Amino acid sequence: MFRRSLRYILPAVLAFIFNLAHADGEANKPGTVFQDCTEACPKMVWLPTGSFSMGSSATESGRFGNEGPVHTVTIAYPLAVGQTDVTRGEFAQFVQETGYSAEGDCYAWEKANTFFSTEVWNVAADRSWRKPGYAQDDSHPVVCVNLADVKAYTGWLSAKTKKPYRLLTEAEWEYAARAGTTSIRYWGDDAVMTCQFANVADHSWQPTSVANKEAAFNCADNFAHSSPAASFQPNQFGLYDMLGNVWQWTSDCYTDNYAASPADGKPTMSGPCTGRTLRGGSWDFGPRFVRAARRLRTPPAFRKNQVGFRVALAVSSSAAVSSAAP
Repeated sequence: MFRRSLRYILPAVLAFIFNLAHADGEANKPGTVFQDCTEACPKMVWLPTGSFSMGSSATESGRFGNEGPVHTVTIAYPLAVGQTDVTRGEFAQFVQETGYSAEGDCYAWEKANTFFSTEVWNVAADRSWRKPGYAQDDSHPVVCVNLADVKAYTGWLSAKTKKPYRLLTEAEWEYAARAGTTSIRYWGDDAVMTCQFANVADHSWQPTSVANKEAAFNCADNFAHSSPAASFQPNQFGLYDMLGNVWQWTSDCYTDNYAASPADGKPTMSGPCTGRTLRGGSWDFGPRFVRAARRLRTPPAFRKNQVGFRVALAVSSSAAVSSAAP
């Protein structure tokens, strides 16, 4: 009976300690790494508050038209971000505890069923987060998850920890990815340095691609597909794989530009929201796509074998996050 009671009392006690610690500002000190449970909870990093210029200028190499106008965004609230993408092992623990099914119908960019060596988006019912079409283990980022899967995971994590875990907004994501830098990528504008910091389309990837749809980075990262989380150097905020490895879901409805975007870190949630925004690039994308400003639209129901996610946690009653989803 005592153990059963403790099961319900302990989370409340921990939540109280968490909130009390925030009162003196120590727990959310920038750079602090924490983990809210030892089983499946992602490691989180508190970021400093600050402002940054979101988007890319007309002169940036590789720029797409949906990356402007450049505008100032201020993150004025304490924000913690997953040190890495959510891993397959962390997601597996969620599935084990809840019985949730995220199986099947995962898209991959692969050779078409034709006589030509073209590649197209193919969907397979037997491809899933457990079997994305290439070798993974529990240390790799989970892929083949759609927005409903992500919402189910963050809901479970929030209930487990008694804290409001969620996806990053698009503005929060770019703030976290840039980590105080203004260059094309957080390691600078030199693309040759990329393989020290990110898993991308490169010389290691080229032999696996039939059509080589991307101009590859001129380096070798030793991974043809996804890599274990934190295999490369982190950015200045201590976050790994903010660029490369797998694309990351954000909570925003996709818009063609930033003309009406919030300046306070909140998500864009207007319109029919038939598309959501992905950020970060992945193991099979080259220099034009692996940039801090690059944004991609995808339907929220799609699962793809190079798309995953990371989580966020904010401490503010008026932060963006109250309207962010999931």
